[in-house]
Amino acid sequence: MTGSLMNTTLFIILFTVLYTSVVVSCKHRTMKNNKIAYLLLFLYCLIIFSITIFPLPEHFYLKQSFVLKQINWYPFRDVIFGYRHAKREILLNIMLFIPFGYFLTAAIKRRLLIILLITFTCSLIIESMQVMTILVESTYKRHPDITDIITNCTGALVGYLFFQWFTFLKRHIYVYF
Repeated sequence: MTGSLMNTTLFIILFTVLYTSVVVSCKHRTMKNNKIAYLLLFLYCLIIFSITIFPLPEHFYLKQSFVLKQINWYPFRDVIFGYRHAKREILLNIMLFIPFGYFLTAAIKRRLLIILLITFTCSLIIESMQVMTILVESTYKRHPDITDIITNCTGALVGYLFFQWFTFLKRHIYVYF
């Protein structure tokens, strides 16, 4: 199996398992009413995973155990130490997860705590998958970062608030017109 075909297959399998676990945890009645929201959530999750995880390396050669040194365990360390693109990365992570929070809220119609818990879990899975690129010989190294999890949850929070705001406006505009 060629590298790109293997990556594509692995990507589809991984995403299908993750997406199915989210859909199964929701009520079937909710899913029937929100098919478009689920489709948009599914498509957007594909984009997120393609940006943050893939392509995975073609050859897996285990390295030494310096993995823990590669992980940023300190929140906002890059900003504190003035790394060049730290603020831009924070903003991009927040922007990346705004649609995720919006579509997830539209799809499952749950409280904020549930939306943030699902976002946290998805972010933790993404960061854990990025550890794999450190463990193996890879030209596509990703470095897990606790700041990414925080900013991803912040983006989902903004998406949740946008959904609530648009829902509020929709109700009031409908009432007045």
